[in-house]
Amino acid sequence: MKNIGDIVGSYAINCIKPNESNFNGRKLVTEKTFEGSWKIFVFYPNNFTYVHPAELVGFHSISQQLAVNGVILMIGSTDKLFSENAWKAINEKVGTPSLYIFTDNPHQQNSLADKLGLELSTERLTRVLCIVDDKDTIQFISEDDLDIVSSVSRMLSGLKQISGQI
Repeated sequence: MKNIGDIVGSYAINCIKPNESNFNGRKLVTEKTFEGSWKIFVFYPNNFTYVHPAELVGFHSISQQLAVNGVILMIGSTDKLFSENAWKAINEKVGTPSLYIFTDNPHQQNSLADKLGLELSTERLTRVLCIVDDKDTIQFISEDDLDIVSSVSRMLSGLKQISGQI
């Protein structure tokens, strides 16, 4: 896994765009899409069974505040089906998600998971939180296998400490 201070480099991930009412609103996001903005990537295990819907709703609820402050929040998995299920979980609770939900294929060229040096699999039910600054430098990265709803508050705390962005 890459470390704090490392440059992410080029990547390409498929995203369901914010405020899309169906899966047809997809966008290819690369390192140039949000150049000059802070970005937060949250990788979930391939199996979203261990992700509490309240956590997904929590990310949805703060995504607009982050966007106003120039921070782009993206959550996703290396499995398309599970990323779509996350979208559905948020949609059922609060309506159309206001954040990017991505699918990253670690076997394709320019995979974000590969660029970050992540080893995500169905056997390892880990979550990864990565905060990248406006110069594409990793400012925070962590991996855990906790099944508690802690990612939202931990992310906000880390972002406040390193950037003052919110």
